[in-house]
Amino acid sequence: MTKTRSTESRANVVILYNYYKSWTPQERADADALTASMVNGLRDAGHTVETCEFWQDVRPAIRKFDPAKWIVFNWCEGVEDETGGDSRVCADLDSMGYTYTGNAPWTLKISVEKGRAKHVLVVAADAAEIGGKDDLHLGRDVRRREAAVLGQARGQTLLVDGTDEE
Repeated sequence: MTKTRSTESRANVVILYNYYKSWTPQERADADALTASMVNGLRDAGHTVETCEFWQDVRPAIRKFDPAKWIVFNWCEGVEDETGGDSRVCADLDSMGYTYTGNAPWTLKISVEKGRAKHVLVVAADAAEIGGKDDLHLGRDVRRREAAVLGQARGQTLLVDGTDEE
């Protein structure tokens, strides 16, 4: 039995990628070849695919794609000369209403702040030992606990869901 692919389009996908001006011509050629390979693979799978390249500011580049009609395959590794630029790109995508692949801005931001990341992991381990929280809610609970700890350090009380969290 031969399996045939549907010619029906599955999704409109924007491959969002960026480049660094510091790249060598070979690095740029390699990136272009990998992007073309991704485009071809998604098209072969029945998706409508466009590419969106930017250098530092994603907003003007992506704006032409309606967020209600396109999903974003976020292939950005960062932004040249900007620590945490990848989290800013995702925050921009969020604020513009796009659905995209990859991590949320908060996750990307904390991943480059080693001391804060360690604190979050310690709080998460404590939460798992104390309350047995399931994985679906652990990230939210860690952010709440971290905010509460930071608030207490500043002499503030955090109000969460109508209750004071200590």
